[in-house]
Amino acid sequence: MVEQIATFLGAMTFNTARALLTIGALFIPIWYLERRQGSDISRYRRRHFAHDVAYALFYDSGAFRVLGASLVFSVVQNQLSFMRVGLLEGLPIVLVGALYIVINDFVSYWLHRAEHRFPFLWQFHSVHHSPEELNFLTAHRVHPFSKIMWGLIGVFLLIVLGVPPAMWLPITLVQTFLATVQHAELDWRFGRLYPILVSPVFHRLHHSRDRRDFDRNYSQLFCVWDHLFGTANPSRTPPTAVGVEGLPPEPTLVGQFWGPFRRIARRGIAPGAERPTSSPTPRQGGGKKRSPAARS
Repeated sequence: MVEQIATFLGAMTFNTARALLTIGALFIPIWYLERRQGSDISRYRRRHFAHDVAYALFYDSGAFRVLGASLVFSVVQNQLSFMRVGLLEGLPIVLVGALYIVINDFVSYWLHRAEHRFPFLWQFHSVHHSPEELNFLTAHRVHPFSKIMWGLIGVFLLIVLGVPPAMWLPITLVQTFLATVQHAELDWRFGRLYPILVSPVFHRLHHSRDRRDFDRNYSQLFCVWDHLFGTANPSRTPPTAVGVEGLPPEPTLVGQFWGPFRRIARRGIAPGAERPTSSPTPRQGGGKKRSPAARS
């Protein structure tokens, strides 16, 4: 028993140190690029950033898995063992990786749309949208319920497609890095790739307080899904404000965890953020360029 606890604490310490090093390695170039661009870098001295660091450490240190996620994923894997059809088995490893990324991104697009469409899922997803400032770690600000849901979908795909375990880590690292860049305060559009790859500007429009932006641009990696299914925002100008109108962020991490449950028990839908009965009208035109002060 003592040996198991020591092993667990050692792994937690190692993973936490690695997560801190990763955060530091990302922070330096992103801070420099944002500062050079004229963005408000004082965001890194405020509560939002401290909370996002806490989320990153919670998930990357292994604490999340120890507190129940590993058990949930293991049970699901065992129950779905009969679905190990291995649709991609036998294909070249590079092709398997490419197909998995595309299929996973397609599924992620629809899951993300569902989080905005269905009030129950929205309650938990709103934790990610409520901050009134974005930073490169905001991608980690995900409610544990949402994290488990996304993880279960990922496990299901890996089982059905038969992706080799050796590929899970590199694919996850690439997806995490791209999500990090997308949430940074960088006015990048990726030039001619703007209609294909999700850029920081494309994704930040999704975090806009403006309803016309808010329920669009759901894609995670390839924004072709938004263009194919009519949810792409034609604007290429970053929003002047992010967050959710009528749903200020909870001031504490405990409040962020319990907030969705309280709202479900009380009303079943986020106050001031009811789901629209029809698709919002997309914004036409780009608007004016924001000043550095407006970006904050």
